[in-house]
Amino acid sequence: MTVKRTGVGTTQSAALIRAEPIGLTELRFVRDVLAEFDPDWTAELDGICTDEATIVAVPESGDDEVGPSFVISRESCGYRLDQVHWDTIRDAGLFASLADVMIAVRQCLSLDVVPSHREPRAIH
Repeated sequence: MTVKRTGVGTTQSAALIRAEPIGLTELRFVRDVLAEFDPDWTAELDGICTDEATIVAVPESGDDEVGPSFVISRESCGYRLDQVHWDTIRDAGLFASLADVMIAVRQCLSLDVVPSHREPRAIH
Protein backbone atom coordinates (compact mmCIF):
# COMPACT_ATOMS: atom_id res chain seq x y z
CA MET A 1 0.00 0.00 0.00
CA THR A 2 1.37 3.40 -0.93
CA VAL A 3 0.50 6.58 0.91
CA LYS A 4 0.72 9.73 -1.23
CA ARG A 5 1.52 12.99 0.44
CA THR A 6 0.91 16.41 -1.00
CA GLY A 7 3.86 18.61 -1.75
CA VAL A 8 7.14 17.30 -3.07
CA GLY A 9 5.50 14.19 -4.52
CA THR A 10 7.09 11.66 -2.20
CA THR A 11 5.53 8.28 -1.56
CA GLN A 12 5.85 6.13 1.50
CA SER A 13 5.07 2.45 2.03
CA ALA A 14 2.83 1.86 4.99
CA ALA A 15 4.09 -1.04 7.08
CA LEU A 16 1.49 -3.21 8.69
CA ILE A 17 2.68 -4.09 12.18
CA ARG A 18 1.24 -7.34 13.47
CA ALA A 19 1.85 -8.19 17.10
CA GLU A 20 2.27 -11.81 18.12
CA PRO A 21 -0.89 -13.14 19.80
CA ILE A 22 -0.94 -14.04 23.46
CA GLY A 23 0.03 -17.66 24.05
CA LEU A 24 1.35 -20.17 26.55
CA THR A 25 4.59 -18.25 27.19
CA GLU A 26 2.66 -15.17 28.32
CA LEU A 27 0.25 -17.31 30.33
CA ARG A 28 3.14 -18.98 32.20
CA PHE A 29 4.65 -15.56 32.95
CA VAL A 30 1.37 -14.22 34.35
CA ARG A 31 0.86 -17.37 36.45
CA ASP A 32 4.41 -17.17 37.82
CA VAL A 33 4.04 -13.52 38.80
CA LEU A 34 0.63 -14.12 40.39
CA ALA A 35 2.05 -17.03 42.39
CA GLU A 36 4.79 -14.75 43.75
CA PHE A 37 2.47 -12.17 45.26
CA ASP A 38 -0.89 -13.91 45.63
CA PRO A 39 -1.06 -17.70 45.27
CA ASP A 40 -4.85 -17.61 45.67
CA TRP A 41 -5.11 -16.26 42.12
CA THR A 42 -5.12 -18.15 38.84
CA ALA A 43 -4.89 -17.25 35.15
CA GLU A 44 -6.24 -18.95 32.04
CA LEU A 45 -6.17 -18.38 28.29
CA ASP A 46 -9.57 -17.41 26.95
CA GLY A 47 -10.79 -16.96 23.40
CA ILE A 48 -12.23 -18.75 20.43
CA CYS A 49 -8.97 -18.72 18.44
CA THR A 50 -5.28 -18.18 19.13
CA ASP A 51 -5.19 -14.88 17.22
CA GLU A 52 -7.69 -13.35 19.61
CA ALA A 53 -6.80 -15.03 22.90
CA THR A 54 -6.76 -13.11 26.15
CA ILE A 55 -5.46 -13.96 29.59
CA VAL A 56 -8.04 -13.80 32.37
CA ALA A 57 -6.69 -13.59 35.94
CA VAL A 58 -9.18 -14.28 38.70
CA PRO A 59 -9.23 -15.19 42.38
CA GLU A 60 -9.32 -19.00 42.75
CA SER A 61 -12.82 -18.73 44.20
CA GLY A 62 -14.00 -16.45 41.39
CA ASP A 63 -15.72 -14.37 44.07
CA ASP A 64 -16.03 -10.62 43.37
CA GLU A 65 -15.81 -10.03 47.12
CA VAL A 66 -12.17 -11.21 47.03
CA GLY A 67 -11.26 -8.73 44.34
CA PRO A 68 -11.56 -7.80 40.69
CA SER A 69 -10.69 -10.01 37.76
CA PHE A 70 -8.28 -8.85 35.08
CA VAL A 71 -8.34 -9.35 31.32
CA ILE A 72 -5.08 -8.93 29.41
CA SER A 73 -5.22 -8.59 25.64
CA ARG A 74 -2.55 -7.97 23.00
CA GLU A 75 -2.60 -4.92 20.79
CA SER A 76 -0.15 -3.85 18.10
CA CYS A 77 1.52 -1.37 20.44
CA GLY A 78 1.44 -3.32 23.71
CA TYR A 79 -0.86 -5.02 26.17
CA ARG A 80 -4.27 -3.75 27.28
CA LEU A 81 -5.39 -4.35 30.85
CA ASP A 82 -9.06 -4.29 31.78
CA GLN A 83 -10.42 -4.76 35.27
CA VAL A 84 -13.75 -6.53 35.80
CA HIS A 85 -15.57 -6.15 39.11
CA TRP A 86 -19.25 -6.54 39.92
CA ASP A 87 -20.19 -6.80 36.22
CA THR A 88 -18.39 -3.56 35.41
CA ILE A 89 -15.33 -3.36 33.21
CA ARG A 90 -12.74 -0.59 33.50
CA ASP A 91 -9.97 0.18 31.09
CA ALA A 92 -6.88 0.07 33.31
CA GLY A 93 -4.49 1.10 30.56
CA LEU A 94 -2.21 0.17 27.72
CA PHE A 95 1.27 -1.05 28.69
CA ALA A 96 4.46 -1.56 26.71
CA SER A 97 5.27 -4.93 28.30
CA LEU A 98 3.59 -7.76 30.12
CA ALA A 99 5.85 -7.04 33.09
CA ASP A 100 4.35 -3.53 33.28
CA VAL A 101 0.85 -5.05 33.19
CA MET A 102 1.69 -7.30 36.12
CA ILE A 103 3.10 -4.36 38.11
CA ALA A 104 -0.27 -2.62 37.66
CA VAL A 105 -2.14 -5.79 38.69
CA ARG A 106 0.06 -6.17 41.77
CA GLN A 107 -0.50 -2.53 42.75
CA CYS A 108 -4.22 -2.89 42.32
CA LEU A 109 -4.39 -6.04 44.43
CA SER A 110 -2.16 -4.67 47.16
CA LEU A 111 -4.01 -1.37 47.34
CA ASP A 112 -7.43 -2.79 46.46
CA VAL A 113 -8.06 0.10 44.07
CA VAL A 114 -8.74 0.53 40.39
CA PRO A 115 -5.49 1.57 38.63
CA SER A 116 -7.34 4.01 36.40
CA HIS A 117 -9.62 7.00 36.71
CA ARG A 118 -11.45 6.17 33.50
CA GLU A 119 -15.21 5.71 33.52
CA PRO A 120 -16.48 2.14 33.94
CA ARG A 121 -18.57 0.54 31.22
CA ALA A 122 -21.16 -2.17 31.78
CA ILE A 123 -20.60 -5.68 30.47
CA HIS A 124 -23.28 -6.80 28.06
